[in-house]
Amino acid sequence: MSIKKTTIVGTSFPRVESRSKVTGAAQYVDDMQFGPNLLYGLLKRSERPHALITRLDVSKAQALPGVRVIVTGNDFPGLTGLYLSDRPMFAVDRVRFVGEPIAGVAAETQEIAEQAVKLIEVEYEDPPGVFDPEFGASPDAPLLHPDLITYKYALHLSAGGNQRLQLVQGTQRQCG
Repeated sequence: MSIKKTTIVGTSFPRVESRSKVTGAAQYVDDMQFGPNLLYGLLKRSERPHALITRLDVSKAQALPGVRVIVTGNDFPGLTGLYLSDRPMFAVDRVRFVGEPIAGVAAETQEIAEQAVKLIEVEYEDPPGVFDPEFGASPDAPLLHPDLITYKYALHLSAGGNQRLQLVQGTQRQCG
């Protein structure tokens, strides 16, 4: 049995974009101008790993000239997630990780958006830290997701050789 030599495997092909990339002539998305009405967006993010939001004030940022809109979790109710709907678009009553979005700003310039994000005031209440796995599993431990039992989740169903995912409400699960 002899092995046939292919004409593709092991053969170099010239890349169409090579010359424009190495000469600096290639145009990337960041190089494109999308018009004079382009807005710049930035997020105000959590600086805490887990905390209750006791106060969120966007009034100073909204009053800044050039700020077009500020959105918060109150503007986007509901949860999202691939197999478990457990993440809000923006934190509402608590943050669950450092970097979780709290508010979004759209402004006329990058500088105005940056300034607006700095003007958004967030006050937190830190729950007690959990550093012991036994305490973390106890009923006295602070919950990261106190409404977990109401979350929608994907349920894998298999019947008669057919498999599918169905999104269901979490009331059938035990929580805690």
